[in-house]
Amino acid sequence: MALSDMALCARALVMIGAAPISSFEEEGAEAEIARMLYPAIRDGMLAGYPWRFVAKGA
Repeated sequence: MALSDMALCARALVMIGAAPISSFEEEGAEAEIARMLYPAIRDGMLAGYPWRFVAKGA
């Protein structure tokens, strides 16, 4: 089952010992860092994966 952006960030925060967040718009360091880093990391991970449907046929 796929996780929402928020659920994924909340789980990642818990895994590193930080408090989970319930919204990117919350006050606090965790939400601010998630708000700033999540989109760039998500896009980088998606761009770095060799998706088969993007490959040119030989």
